[in-house]
Parts: sequence; structure tokens; C-alpha cells
Amino acid sequence: MSENLFRTTVFPKILDIAVVIVGITIAFQVDRWKESSDRASREKSYLQAMMVDLDKDIKEYQTNIGGLRRHRDLIHRSLIRLTKAEDISDSLGFIVMAVLGTQTFEGHNNTYTTIITSDGIDILRNADVRELVIEHYRLYLSLSKFEARYLDLLAQFKVFFTPHVYFNRSGKLVSSEVAKDVQTENLLTLAAIQQQEGIFRYMGSLDKAIALKEKIALELK
Repeated sequence: MSENLFRTTVFPKILDIAVVIVGITIAFQVDRWKESSDRASREKSYLQAMMVDLDKDIKEYQTNIGGLRRHRDLIHRSLIRLTKAEDISDSLGFIVMAVLGTQTFEGHNNTYTTIITSDGIDILRNADVRELVIEHYRLYLSLSKFEARYLDLLAQFKVFFTPHVYFNRSGKLVSSEVAKDVQTENLLTLAAIQQQEGIFRYMGSLDKAIALKEKIALELK
């Protein structure tokens, strides 16, 4: 009697409960799978967008490094001539115009900013990628500090040389006397020093950007 009661009453209830538990478990697993899939999809989208940003950064780093090197070399040659008591008035105006035309760094960190303000850096599952991302964009601050100092020097350049250079005549000097001014040598020396610092900082950022791009490329394979 009791066995029959179990079969007809208790067992079906246990079976119903088991079906509900299994259903809930499956639904939970499906939700987890969907969440994991969505997370992976967002991560891939972020990495692809960051690759585009990095390409722009790398190009800009290389362009700015090239410009700083050219300006540094121009100034070095003039400083060598000054140590030999040579007249540099033939090239001073051109140098001033070149230095004042220095390109500043724009930066392309929209994807990084989006990650930080939405999903957070942990959306990137690879620890090496996370570390390189943080290091690369942290160096933006280093570049910003350099450029603030360099732009201050360029402002001094402009104030000092504006009365002495015809900027609409390919850098022709108003008078060659400015080439003999001690302030000219001082400003050229300071510019060369800061240009070398800029090259060093940009090279560091370029190395990080390339390393990060290579790591992301492996993740996207």
C-alpha cells in the first residue's frame, strides 16, 4: 500500500522537483554561457578598435620622433659652428621656423577610455595584454609633461626670435646680429636638450605600442 502511494504520489512530486532543478540549472548555465559569449564578443571588439588606435599612435610617434631628430641635428650643427666662431645667420631663421613648427602629440585613446569607463580593464582576460595596455596609456602622461615643458620653451623661442625673423620670407633674418646673441645660443642649447628628451620619451612609448599591438594580434588569431 505504502509502496503504491510512493509511486503514485511521492515519486511524481520528486520527479517534478528534479525537473525544475535541472531546468533551473540548465537556464543558469545558458545565461552564464551567453554572458561569457557576450563578454568575449565585447573584448574582441575592444581589441580590434585598440589596434586601430595603436596604428595611429605608432604613426604619430614615428613622425614626431623624426621631426625632433631633424631639429636636434640642425641645432647641433649650428652649435658646432658657434664653437668655431662661425656665423650661423645663413641657417638660423630656417632653424627657428622649423622648431616652431614642431608637431605635438594628439593621442588616440578613445577605446581605452571606453573600456575604463564601461566594462573596466578586467574585460581583457589576458594578464599580459592588461599590463601592456596600462603601461602604454600611462606613458601618455609622460609625453604630456614633456610637451608642456617643450611648448613653454617654444613660447620663449617665439618671443625672442619674432622681432628678428621674417616668417613670411623663408626665415630671412632682419639682422645677422641676432645670430651672435648669447641668448640665441642658450635657447638653441635648451631646445636640443629637450628634443633629445622628447626622442627618448617617444621611443619608450613607441616600443610599448608595438609590443602591445603584437600581443593583441596574437589574441585575435
